[in-house]
Amino acid sequence: MATVTKKRISTPTLIILGILAAIGLYILFSYWHPFWKYSPGYVSQAQFGADWPFTVPEARVICIGRFDMLLETSAGVFGITSHTIAIGYPSLEEAAIWKYDPNSWNHRVPADRFWIHVNTLCK
Repeated sequence: MATVTKKRISTPTLIILGILAAIGLYILFSYWHPFWKYSPGYVSQAQFGADWPFTVPEARVICIGRFDMLLETSAGVFGITSHTIAIGYPSLEEAAIWKYDPNSWNHRVPADRFWIHVNTLCK
């Protein structure tokens, strides 16, 4: 009588397959559900309406320290505070992402409401 032997998958192979599946699900889930959009530092044109001062539709404020902040956009990462500019990040004040306003003294859309909001994020 012939006996049928089943070939078992080894434990290390199962662990590797599980890890690959978890990584694949994480990447897929992250693509469909961007977590950073729901973080406290997320700011967007939809949130500020006509007061949104930038040409990019959304950004994320990153708090490095209590008062040191960066603005991450699709156009790059910009320093908001003097310390972040001093350590090498390009200045947001000189960035090309500001909306143009011919009636303003510096030809940029005022960002008063944006600055008030940003100053509450990293305290």
